[in-house]
This record gives sequence, C-alpha cells and structure tokens, in this order.
Amino acid sequence: MKDNAKKLIISGDFKGANSLIEKEGKDFLEQIVLELGFDEGSIGTYSFVCHLITVKESSDLHYLASELLSTALCHLPDAYSSALFHARRALELNSEDISLKEYLLLFHDIPEQLINKEEARDIARDIAHKSKYITVENSVKNDKEGDNTTPKIRLDADE
Repeated sequence: MKDNAKKLIISGDFKGANSLIEKEGKDFLEQIVLELGFDEGSIGTYSFVCHLITVKESSDLHYLASELLSTALCHLPDAYSSALFHARRALELNSEDISLKEYLLLFHDIPEQLINKEEARDIARDIAHKSKYITVENSVKNDKEGDNTTPKIRLDADE
C-alpha cells in the first residue's frame, strides 16, 4: 500500500493518493510524505500536502508542510521561508500548542535567521509562561495520583 501511495503522489494523482492514505491515518501520511521528500527530493511531495490543505486545512497539515520544507526539501530556494509561513499558519490554527511555538524557534536558529532575536525572546517567554501553568496543572494531577514528581522549569529573573 505504501508503494502504491508513493506512486500516486509522484504521478500527480493526488485524489487517488489521498483516498488511499486517509484510510491509514495521520502517522501513515507523515511517513509517506517525509519518506518521499527525503528519497525523491521532489517538490511534488510538497504539492501533495498543499493539495490536502486546500481540501481540509488543519494545523497538522501545515506543520507537515513546514517539516517537509525545513528538512527534506531545505535545499530548495526559499524553502525555509515557505516552511516558516506554514509553521505560523499551523500556530494560528492551534494557538495553544506549545510544541508549535517551540518549533517556530527553529527559524531563529538557522543561518537565514528568519525570526529575529526579539521575536524569538517573545516566543520563548510565552512558552515559559504557559509551561508554568502546565507544570502546576501536572503537579495537581500527579498529587491526586500520589506522585509528587513534577518537571522543573527555570525562568530567568526578568521573566
């Protein structure tokens, strides 16, 4: 089934590929897309994800497009800029997902530094702020279960 899905994507039969892949779920989709991206290095894989986004836009699909562009297809001109667009859109669609905010920081760490230092600091502060509440929430949950171990988060004095 995996090979059939890949062949459909490579040949541009996105509807056929989608109907085959949607039966298998999100993990299967991610595996197919990333494998094709790394193995073939083709922009067609990205086009397939864009097709899926036009069918039903979601944070997960934008994240997948961003991941594909920032890893397997990063050698293409302006791939990181497009990846940043998708990362930002994923966060817009799911603003409470801290992992998406953490992912955005990647775009400060790359040589192109698409996110400036000030924005990176703001994102990091927001992550730290939200992480405090998550830690408190987890602490209460763990106390109920009799486990008092909670992850420690270090905040700088100016936070």
